Amino acid sequence: MNEQTEILISIITLIATWFTGNKSVWGPRLGLVANICWWFYVVTFRRYGLIPMEAVFTVIGIRNLIKWEREK
Repeated sequence: MNEQTEILISIITLIATWFTGNKSVWGPRLGLVANICWWFYVVTFRRYGLIPMEAVFTVIGIRNLIKWEREK
């Protein structure tokens, strides 16, 4: 299940990146969903080395969503 979880969350992250590149408002939103999934993964599988990266990606995702909402 561990590898399957990584693959699934990676696919969600890639789709979010694709949407963001297409300037879709769903990019940052889906990115935050992916972040939540990654946090679940970090805690469940005790992959604590990913915490710094996920913390930064979560902050960036929130920042991006706020920027998107302000520009609408």
